[in-house]
Amino acid sequence: MSLKHYFKQVISPSPKVMLNNAIFLVVQKLKSFPHWRQDLNRITYLENQLAPPGDLFSYFAGPPTATLVRFAEQIKALTEHYLAHRFDLLGSGWVEVKHGMNCRGLEGHLFRMGASVEPDSEGNWLEERINGSNLPESQRIWRLVSKGYVPIDWHLDFKSG
Repeated sequence: MSLKHYFKQVISPSPKVMLNNAIFLVVQKLKSFPHWRQDLNRITYLENQLAPPGDLFSYFAGPPTATLVRFAEQIKALTEHYLAHRFDLLGSGWVEVKHGMNCRGLEGHLFRMGASVEPDSEGNWLEERINGSNLPESQRIWRLVSKGYVPIDWHLDFKSG
């Protein structure tokens, strides 16, 4: 037998280890199921909590004005990218991220993209994306968004799809 064969046996888990891992995963899924069901049926927004008037609390101080002035052109260029929903993640280059976009793939893997969306002013497009308990509040918030705004697909890995 080759050295490669012995090496594979050493690094591959035994059937007992594989069975224990499978049992552990099933038990974890069963334990989390009640929480998953509960999350589908309850509101996850903090209800009836208005922020007190005044400045918002901040954990970090802003950068010195001199630094902002020195980097004003770079900040402006980056801001234009972000406002256009273009992001550069881990060397991807600037990519506009939106629902239904065509992704490049990663190392030969390309996953099926989600469908594009047709956002409407009332937020009816959210019905397939938000659980029923959160839908009214999500639609209320969506109605505050400017008409013509194209939402970002925040769940998309825009490199692999």
